[in-house]
Amino acid sequence: MDIFFSLLLPASVTIDNVVIGQNTSLPPSRVAVISTVIHLTLLMVGVYLAPYITPYIPASEHWISPALFTLLGILSLWTVFHHTHQMVASVTGTLFLSSVLAFDALLLGLTPAVTKTLAFVFVGVFFFSPLFVWVGRTTSKSGAKIRRRFGYAEAALFFGLAGYTI
Repeated sequence: MDIFFSLLLPASVTIDNVVIGQNTSLPPSRVAVISTVIHLTLLMVGVYLAPYITPYIPASEHWISPALFTLLGILSLWTVFHHTHQMVASVTGTLFLSSVLAFDALLLGLTPAVTKTLAFVFVGVFFFSPLFVWVGRTTSKSGAKIRRRFGYAEAALFFGLAGYTI
């Protein structure tokens, strides 16, 4: 794997932290910690489950990564058009929002692309999560147009990763 692809994996899974940063009123440092822990936990759950799931589909194992990345791209586009953003003011709400938006980390952990570069992806998620929360917080007053652009960027990352892993 080249370095560019290895950077795109953690960036694609953590770019939803922009939305988390935009839609929470808790201090950004607390939101960053919550989101980073949830993303890393779900990523590791996916990595842990991958050896138990992939043997059941050995004939098409090379299609797992592109299929999951395509699914994640479609889900990203769906959230651009069908998700209303409301401000979250509690730790419980932030935990829930982060968990829902970080579900792609679990799916990404199932892909062979992540299991091959796990340490790099782990460090990337640790770095990108707080960065994207900060970007979300600084752009929170920008309006829906900027939010949609980040949704398109996330979808483009996933579709690009799907094409790359074919």
